Amino acid sequence: VSDAEVWVHNSSGKCDDIVEEAAEELGKGGSGAVKPYEVTTYEDFKARSVKGDGLEGHEMWQHSNIKNHGYGDTRLSTDTSKNNPVISLPHDVHLNVNKQQYLFDGKNQTPFENIIYNANIMYNIDDIPNEHVT
Repeated sequence: VSDAEVWVHNSSGKCDDIVEEAAEELGKGGSGAVKPYEVTTYEDFKARSVKGDGLEGHEMWQHSNIKNHGYGDTRLSTDTSKNNPVISLPHDVHLNVNKQQYLFDGKNQTPFENIIYNANIMYNIDDIPNEHVT
């Protein structure tokens, strides 16, 4: 059982509640520029990103799934989107993660399936330190 599965299993049950719980655990943001492989909320990532640093935010709960299940039409439009856990990835690593995502229908999965699939993808990419994928 992965940490992601334990985290989902131990949550209150609704995905928007899970995201809120994760945001509380992550805090409401760090200080300074976002660092590679830092985990934070989507809102904090956007606020602390430095243009041209080569880092991209990868949402643990894919936005297409959030939108498909009615939790938000656009990024940052709802608390669910703002508090969605994000890992800061170098561009090339993010491209690799995205390639792996195309292998499954993330938009139409249940939110729980989507979070677990995304966590498993990142666990299996050697460039991403596993301790950051929780």
